[in-house]
Amino acid sequence: METHPIRFPSCSIETTRQSLTVTCRLHGIDPYDYFVDVLQRVGQHLAALVDELTPRIWKERFAAKPLRSDLHSCTG
Repeated sequence: METHPIRFPSCSIETTRQSLTVTCRLHGIDPYDYFVDVLQRVGQHLAALVDELTPRIWKERFAAKPLRSDLHSCTG
Protein backbone atom coordinates (compact mmCIF):
# COMPACT_ATOMS: atom_id res chain seq x y z
CA MET A 1 0.00 0.00 0.00
CA GLU A 2 1.45 3.32 -1.06
CA THR A 3 1.15 6.28 1.28
CA HIS A 4 1.22 9.88 0.21
CA PRO A 5 2.54 12.60 2.50
CA ILE A 6 0.20 15.41 3.39
CA ARG A 7 1.28 18.54 1.57
CA PHE A 8 0.35 21.98 2.76
CA PRO A 9 0.68 25.01 0.56
CA SER A 10 3.76 26.94 1.67
CA CYS A 11 1.67 30.09 1.93
CA SER A 12 -0.52 28.55 4.66
CA ILE A 13 2.55 27.56 6.71
CA GLU A 14 4.06 31.02 6.35
CA THR A 15 0.74 32.68 7.17
CA THR A 16 0.42 30.57 10.32
CA ARG A 17 3.97 31.41 11.39
CA GLN A 18 3.38 35.13 10.83
CA SER A 19 0.09 35.00 12.71
CA LEU A 20 1.69 33.28 15.70
CA THR A 21 4.61 35.73 15.64
CA VAL A 22 2.29 38.75 15.69
CA THR A 23 0.15 37.19 18.42
CA CYS A 24 3.26 36.59 20.53
CA ARG A 25 4.30 40.22 20.14
CA LEU A 26 0.81 41.44 21.06
CA HIS A 27 1.07 39.43 24.30
CA GLY A 28 4.63 40.59 25.08
CA ILE A 29 6.17 37.19 24.29
CA ASP A 30 9.51 36.77 22.54
CA PRO A 31 8.49 34.76 19.44
CA TYR A 32 11.82 32.88 19.43
CA ASP A 33 11.30 31.69 23.02
CA TYR A 34 7.72 30.68 22.19
CA PHE A 35 8.59 28.70 19.06
CA VAL A 36 11.57 26.93 20.66
CA ASP A 37 9.45 25.90 23.64
CA VAL A 38 6.36 24.85 21.71
CA LEU A 39 8.28 22.87 19.08
CA GLN A 40 9.91 20.86 21.87
CA ARG A 41 6.74 20.54 23.93
CA VAL A 42 4.24 19.64 21.18
CA GLY A 43 5.35 16.00 20.84
CA GLN A 44 4.77 15.23 24.50
CA HIS A 45 1.75 17.47 25.13
CA LEU A 46 -1.72 15.93 25.32
CA ALA A 47 -3.73 16.62 22.18
CA ALA A 48 -6.79 17.40 24.31
CA LEU A 49 -4.84 20.28 25.87
CA VAL A 50 -3.44 21.75 22.65
CA ASP A 51 -5.07 25.10 23.43
CA GLU A 52 -2.44 25.49 26.19
CA LEU A 53 0.11 25.97 23.42
CA THR A 54 -1.55 29.06 21.99
CA PRO A 55 0.48 32.18 22.82
CA ARG A 56 -2.00 33.68 25.30
CA ILE A 57 -2.35 30.55 27.44
CA TRP A 58 1.28 29.51 26.91
CA LYS A 59 2.33 32.80 28.51
CA GLU A 60 0.30 32.02 31.64
CA ARG A 61 1.42 28.39 31.94
CA PHE A 62 4.93 28.08 30.52
CA ALA A 63 6.58 31.46 29.83
CA ALA A 64 8.21 31.70 33.25
CA LYS A 65 10.26 28.54 32.57
CA PRO A 66 10.30 27.92 28.81
CA LEU A 67 12.08 24.91 27.36
CA ARG A 68 15.34 26.06 25.79
CA SER A 69 17.34 24.98 22.79
CA ASP A 70 20.83 23.59 23.29
CA LEU A 71 22.01 26.68 21.42
CA HIS A 72 20.72 28.89 24.23
CA SER A 73 23.62 27.93 26.47
CA CYS A 74 26.30 28.37 23.79
CA THR A 75 28.44 31.46 24.06
CA GLY A 76 30.55 32.75 21.26
